[in-house]
Amino acid sequence: MITDNEAFLVDRFRSLLKLGKDNGQLTAGTYVSLSMRSLRTSEDIEQAYTELIHFLQNHEYYDTIDRIEKGEALYDAEKDSDKRRRYKARLDELYAKLAELEARGAAA
Repeated sequence: MITDNEAFLVDRFRSLLKLGKDNGQLTAGTYVSLSMRSLRTSEDIEQAYTELIHFLQNHEYYDTIDRIEKGEALYDAEKDSDKRRRYKARLDELYAKLAELEARGAAA
């Protein structure tokens, strides 16, 4: 059984999670992963807040990874060589951005 204080923290967590999703600071996958967390103990709640803060602080990093994954799927499915070349160029830009973010220590 959770206390009133813990219930408040859970409600606040869910509100912050939705706000992060609505503002585009969380990818759909991150939102689903965090929203499915079991928040039954104060340790669970603390861990969920820690993860939420991490994802919000590093949203550009995780957004770039999400875009790379989607771009790779498009590239693999495309048959037109001109479109594949454009997709490849965009993927190369995203890989470079990811390398830059990793060099800055994003998502460390």
